[in-house]
Amino acid sequence: MIISHKHKFIFVKSGKVAGSSLEMALRPHLGDADVITPLAEEKDILDKNLGARNYRNSSNYDEMVSRGSRGIFYEHAQAYEIKGQVPSSVWNSYFKFSIERDPREKSLSVYYHNKNGIKWPIYRNIINRFQSFLPNFINLPFPHPSFAKTCTLARWLELDRIHAYAMNWNRYTVNDEVIVDKVYSYSELKLLINDLENIIGSKLDLPNFKSHFRSKRDLTTKEKVLLNRLLENENYKKEYDLINQNG
Repeated sequence: MIISHKHKFIFVKSGKVAGSSLEMALRPHLGDADVITPLAEEKDILDKNLGARNYRNSSNYDEMVSRGSRGIFYEHAQAYEIKGQVPSSVWNSYFKFSIERDPREKSLSVYYHNKNGIKWPIYRNIINRFQSFLPNFINLPFPHPSFAKTCTLARWLELDRIHAYAMNWNRYTVNDEVIVDKVYSYSELKLLINDLENIIGSKLDLPNFKSHFRSKRDLTTKEKVLLNRLLENENYKKEYDLINQNG
């Protein structure tokens, strides 16, 4: 998440939409007073001038985080949270934007990132291993996304149709109304980059983050059917309709 006072924009960061790459491309062009929340990859950033800053928006921010809270200014802060923490003059005058992506692509990205990327605690892996032996007709009570470590893609897609692990809808809406100025489709990243280059007056160079976890194999017929059925989920359908309407 970024609040740029220098360039007067607010980036509401959705998941699995190249948000980290965009944020890293923007960081060299941001001002000292701008708000930049930490990335999962923050420890790998060698140039400390490009690091997170100004996101501790409370005197007891660190205490809140130590108790399990994400704080208010955090990587995937929702638009309504940001709106509640900035002056109305800032919210009303800055360009507020987010990015959305076809839910089917997001689901595959979340699955492979959890399966091949994220390292989960041992206790979580034990729970997931136990759950993986349960028959498909048993509807698990919101299984954790780390379940991807032990389940097949087909099982994941069946569960994701119910639980919408990759949902971003609530990040930029309130009561199903979009409250940011624009939600760009992931398919129109070039348009977004062009718009941002016009705002900051400089070229952007996007690095590649989290792009090496996904399997290159073709989907089976069953997986393709299950993938398309993700749009039966109400929130996924809203996301899909939004970006296709915008497109």
